[in-house]
Amino acid sequence: MSHRLGAWGKLVTFVASLASATIAHAQLVPPRDRAAARAEQGTGVIRGFVVDAITGEPLPRAVVQLIPMGASLQTAPVLTDGDGQFEFRDLPAARYLLRASRTPYLPITYGQRGQNTRGTPIELAASQRVEKIRIAISPAGVISGHVSDEFGFPAVGVEVRALQYRYENGQRQLSTVYSAGFGGGGSDDLGAFRIWGLQPGQYYVSAVPPAIQNFGPPTVVHTGPITTYFPNTADAAAAQRISVESGRETGGVNITLVNGRLATLRGRAVTSTGEPFTGASIMVTRQEVHDIRISGGGGVKPDGTFELSGIAAGQYLLMVRPMNARDDGTAEMARARVTVTGEDVDDILLVGSHGATLRGVITTDEGAMPPLKPSQMMVRVETAPEDRGPFGRRPPAVNDDYSFEIKGLFGRGRIESHFASMGLSPPGSADSFWAVKAVYWRGQNVTTRYIDFDSSPTIDDIEIVFSRRWAEVRGTVTDERGQPVADAAFVVFPADESGWMPEARRVRPMRTTPEGTFRMPGLHQGEYLVAITGPIEPGRWQDPEYLRSLVERATRVSVLEGEKKIVNLRISTAQ
Repeated sequence: MSHRLGAWGKLVTFVASLASATIAHAQLVPPRDRAAARAEQGTGVIRGFVVDAITGEPLPRAVVQLIPMGASLQTAPVLTDGDGQFEFRDLPAARYLLRASRTPYLPITYGQRGQNTRGTPIELAASQRVEKIRIAISPAGVISGHVSDEFGFPAVGVEVRALQYRYENGQRQLSTVYSAGFGGGGSDDLGAFRIWGLQPGQYYVSAVPPAIQNFGPPTVVHTGPITTYFPNTADAAAAQRISVESGRETGGVNITLVNGRLATLRGRAVTSTGEPFTGASIMVTRQEVHDIRISGGGGVKPDGTFELSGIAAGQYLLMVRPMNARDDGTAEMARARVTVTGEDVDDILLVGSHGATLRGVITTDEGAMPPLKPSQMMVRVETAPEDRGPFGRRPPAVNDDYSFEIKGLFGRGRIESHFASMGLSPPGSADSFWAVKAVYWRGQNVTTRYIDFDSSPTIDDIEIVFSRRWAEVRGTVTDERGQPVADAAFVVFPADESGWMPEARRVRPMRTTPEGTFRMPGLHQGEYLVAITGPIEPGRWQDPEYLRSLVERATRVSVLEGEKKIVNLRISTAQ
């Protein structure tokens, strides 16, 4: 069985019932926030109904969320009744967004005209009753078909994925689409599969055979099925595009698995003292074109030897860890990179290590700490893509003095910190919120850098600095006649090209509100470029070459720490 790594937790949350997830989130709102919500109760009412966008029929048990804009009010989601109707009562005057969802429909915000556009806020005055709000949600698209082996027999347990070309880490590549119908256990006993919950658009489909597990006697496999793209090719570049429409099932996507050369990996795993790893498992993960997945696994014998068969050509990370090891980074692990070309690989030696230990402290640029307890803060290390493996690690607790220690770090990783409590917003008002300003290691800024943990057993003197003194740019976008432009797309990025790298995370795609306004809080001090883009491929703003093409027509904006600046942009028909 194969697994999506890195984003797996997000996938599980996504696939879960949205009603349960949103209601659980509402129950986790901190008591002080619930008290504030009660204090802001009013007498306003918002009523409406949810319908099927194609048939116009009412949809019972749809989840409707009321989202206050710029207010601390918390409202619990409601379910529509048998006639598709919903109601929110005792509301204070404010601007609200309404969002509706119901499996297997596509979630939508009231007034939203497309997947990448904003919804229309509802202006509710004191004691006002807004009624007959109609929210139409569209059925999702579906891809279905069958997978068979080279002999025409049904291929059972094959994971079938919908893919799209997207920009990730600045590069355009095929990426797995995590729809509601992803990960349903693989093809069934007839080889059939069905991927549902898809947005309208163009997709590619891959079939990933289950990984071979080598926990028993070695299985000698020299050839076998490998990742195959529709219709029947092992070359991702030759995959055929599939169109998906809302509320329609695109069937007949039949795939015959391609056979390829499979290698066997043999070697020995020993601890740092030279003793054989005992009671340990070994997992093999592969960085594919569009994913990181487990490609095999097995057990380590009492003498430390292992043998893994059924491994297709590619770049792999082998990782050994005791089966009963805790996920706190205290156990010894052994790891190595292996290139497989189709031929067997022998004499692999994996030597154990406890990895690096990272120590540091959380501070602020004001001296005093944010109004949060250490238990409400989290420090984690985001592993570089090529170092991500199957073994998870729970984040360590932040100590009472705001110091922290993370053990068992391997490869390269980037340090991150945020607020750990569910439902808890960053402390401070909308104009003055706390967030990470910078991460320093022995005085050097490593906020966006990956640290090589294999180069040193101890990484000391890490300082994570929080701040609430952020610069902000706000303004409007108008057309040639001076009229505000709703949902105008633009990108904000540093003038310095060193800030264009995807890991820098200082490039922001933005859209204007229905009134043609925008607001960009949380900016570091510096010089920025603001460029109107029009519709662009998701994630393309991560590509430095694309940003370079925007420089000449961008507007330059310089901001100081804590400064709020107004910038008005004009869009022309030529853009």
